[in-house]
Amino acid sequence: DLGGGSLELVYAEDYKITSKEVIDVAQNSSGIVFIEEDKLTVGNNETKLDKIATTLATEFDSNNVFVGFEDGSIVEYPSGNAFNADIESPVTKIKILNDKLVAGYGDGSIVIFEADQSTKLEAHEKAITNFYVDDSQIISLSEDYTVKFWDIATGKCIYTYFLDIFATSINLKGDKLVIG
Repeated sequence: DLGGGSLELVYAEDYKITSKEVIDVAQNSSGIVFIEEDKLTVGNNETKLDKIATTLATEFDSNNVFVGFEDGSIVEYPSGNAFNADIESPVTKIKILNDKLVAGYGDGSIVIFEADQSTKLEAHEKAITNFYVDDSQIISLSEDYTVKFWDIATGKCIYTYFLDIFATSINLKGDKLVIG
């Protein structure tokens, strides 16, 4: 029932759609943060990006935003600090833990950035889909159908679990590990 009003049929080809797909969403102390391929939005502020964004990470209690790019670089906003592991593969996931920035890449590697050094793990044969990180371990998921458990102190894989499909989400609470 249109209540006496009229209905107009509109064709999509009559309009040029310029919005891009939202790639990732998070929150920090400034509010909701999201990225599109070429734009970072923090609250009501937009920043045009000169590279193609692939993922982001934030700290809930700060204004910092870390954006990963298709060329393998990571930039912290608003400071402009850059993190580069000389990996020419898209950043697929970023997490922040205390003084560490941990990044997963499309080539299957994981890099732990801390202070003025970085540690690269040749973690998987295919892209990292997600990971869990705490002070002692990283649990990584990949398109290679594996879940791997890493000791951060040694950089060694201590266990590999094989799946029938690849997983994209992970949560660890107490002694319970949930992947999906």
